Amino acid sequence: MGDVEGTGTRGRVAAGIRRTTVRLTTAAVLAGGAVVAPVATLPAPAAHVVKPHVDTHDVRGIDAKARRDATALDPAVGDDGKPVVPRRATASPFAATPSTTPTPTAAGTHPSLDGGRLAVLGAQESTEHFLVAGVTWASGTSDVVLVSVRVREDGRWSPWTELEVNDVGVPGERPGTDPLTTSGADGIQVRVVTKDGSAPKEVQVDVVDPGTSAADANAGSTARPLASADAATGYENQPSIVTRGGWGADESLASSWPDVSAHLDAMYVHHTAGTNSYTKAQSPAIVRGIYAYHTKSRGWPDIGYQFLVDKYGTIFQGRINAVHDNPIGAQAGGYNTDTIGVSAMGNFETAQPTSAMLTSIEKVLAWKGYEYGVNSQGHARLLTGSSTGSNTKAKAGTWVTVPTILGHRDTNGTACPGKYLYAKLPAIRAAVHKRIAAVRAAHGAIKYTTASPTIVKSSSTVAPVQWYSKATFRWKAVKGAKWYQVLTRSASRTDPTPDSRAWRVQATVTKTSYTLSTLNGWSRVIAVRPIAADHKRGPVKLHTRLTRPVITSAIDWSPSWKKTAGTGYFGGKVWTSTSSTAVAKVKGVRSARSVVVKAAVGPGYGKLKVVIGDVTCGYLDLNSATPKKAATLKITMKKAHSGTASFRAVDGKKKTLTTAAFPRTP
Repeated sequence: MGDVEGTGTRGRVAAGIRRTTVRLTTAAVLAGGAVVAPVATLPAPAAHVVKPHVDTHDVRGIDAKARRDATALDPAVGDDGKPVVPRRATASPFAATPSTTPTPTAAGTHPSLDGGRLAVLGAQESTEHFLVAGVTWASGTSDVVLVSVRVREDGRWSPWTELEVNDVGVPGERPGTDPLTTSGADGIQVRVVTKDGSAPKEVQVDVVDPGTSAADANAGSTARPLASADAATGYENQPSIVTRGGWGADESLASSWPDVSAHLDAMYVHHTAGTNSYTKAQSPAIVRGIYAYHTKSRGWPDIGYQFLVDKYGTIFQGRINAVHDNPIGAQAGGYNTDTIGVSAMGNFETAQPTSAMLTSIEKVLAWKGYEYGVNSQGHARLLTGSSTGSNTKAKAGTWVTVPTILGHRDTNGTACPGKYLYAKLPAIRAAVHKRIAAVRAAHGAIKYTTASPTIVKSSSTVAPVQWYSKATFRWKAVKGAKWYQVLTRSASRTDPTPDSRAWRVQATVTKTSYTLSTLNGWSRVIAVRPIAADHKRGPVKLHTRLTRPVITSAIDWSPSWKKTAGTGYFGGKVWTSTSSTAVAKVKGVRSARSVVVKAAVGPGYGKLKVVIGDVTCGYLDLNSATPKKAATLKITMKKAHSGTASFRAVDGKKKTLTTAAFPRTP
């Protein structure tokens, strides 16, 4: 991908002369004296970065003129292609709240969720030309029930269209809707329904002009990789894909999104909704528009989907590293971990998917299914996450059993991927199964092209307790590796055990060591994975499990404890008590399998009983013939314990304590 900026959101071209090399074929004299004219071979336009333009329109309250429009309260056409009219009502559910304008006399109908009241109705606004639009609002405001928009294309206003409201759990995201795609619009109107009629704060509609590029008509795909001569690598059946560079992604819009799934258990099929009337040349621009809406309007670090497929069968890379890794996206709120999303571009409640689109969807699913060993005709268990605005059918924390190839509607309250595409899923599963069987028969089981790293064991000051904030982790070089991913799983003292379903890519380095800082009270699992020059990932190798001691301010000291500063003590300080009722407490300990402390020991010192919750875990004997100012003492438990950890005096002798750690490993 070049680094030339796009020429503008309206396709303006700067004045200038481009030199074009013309290759002439030798004129051939044909029978009868005809001569073939010279043929000029022109180079195809090169793909380059195209900067999208997002235009924001604030929408406040109910516009009086818009309210008088006879069509203002017409039912929206839902994502299911039908008016949102589940039952008749005696009064309009779109009735304004008493503080605005009176209920219209025209009869209305209930929206898809009962109890909704009109909160926002914008004017019919003229905008710049756009291909993608969406609606967002400030977090922590009114409970939004229904969002509808209508757009002006070719001088005509469309019917109201319902946009799915979602919250996929991306930290810092702005609540909003799925994007609406168009084939070219220049006007938009917004309608928002909330449960109580109160308007959400900072409602805005964003319209995206994704810019134009001469290369869009010739969006290039990556060539299929050559099969390995020795063993299958998982890339043997990779289809041709338009990379991010190929569709003109402006990478300055993306930010860090470092979480990757540890496995691939299921693969979602989506649709983008919106227009089915786009041209092949518009497809890259629509992908850019969705990318801009997800990043600039919703505040996501990247586009939500791993892959997109247009009706012409073109496959587009979505998320960064989706080709070579398994990055967690934002495509199925509550179920983004250990899954990927392939989004069909169009609305397949109102149209049948093309055979070219279906074939390409099958190719993507067969490729990833082969690479990760997914049984395309089997089932998987997915853990429901805590994403509150994604309308998950199951409660957070519950496991659901679903087909390994599934539609968004299988787990969430949505019509996605549309009834016509959803009906194709059984055939897609069967076709993917055949494709995987064929590539497996031809190339066999997948093997890594690089070996597992050999770990250099961490010192006793790092594991099981990392006593100091920074530690360096080392491993031996792996033949064929160009880079190494440093992967981590982390949890604070009060969090559950780190989620084994995912890794965070802490860093990608070329050397064979990495220095990492960890906060007090946190537990970490650290692993290393080699990456070859062709970006193929090797096996993940566990390096170290560690826990940091709690910060001393997190310890609740009873009044008899006295702080003493001095050299030789861990961190330069120690707490001392001779009271038989002395106690020090640490709240919120989770899943501790051992207790490790730093304390001063010496002749005649006393003991501390260690209790977690209501379980006595053991005793710390501080009596030692040899005085030490920073001794390490440890209690190992047979099973994990959670609750408040208490260090209780059992006698009136001298007792000391500086800090404590609660490793989740024995």
